[in-house]
Amino acid sequence: MDMFHASVSKYRRVISDAVANATRQPSGEHITFTRCFSQSDLLKVAPLLKTEAYVGMLACSHRVPADAFDPQRVDDFQTSLIGGKNTIKTDADRGEATQTRALAD
Repeated sequence: MDMFHASVSKYRRVISDAVANATRQPSGEHITFTRCFSQSDLLKVAPLLKTEAYVGMLACSHRVPADAFDPQRVDDFQTSLIGGKNTIKTDADRGEATQTRALAD
């Protein structure tokens, strides 16, 4: 997956430079891509961010308006990620639970 992200980042940089050069105005203004965190990276930093900042990053990442998110629910979600209270089940969690059940039998 790292190779994929590295390749996409490289292509994005090259395309972004080409678009910026092609659209640069005498004032220096030009068209650029909006840089957003990936959804998986946002999950990693969610407990560390202020809710307002996290809502903005979620909006960018999901490409929806920020006012589509309920700040209280986002805050509750962030809180659930703190201190081992993670309610998101990953494939690794499911595998561990399956192994635990198998060993208990």
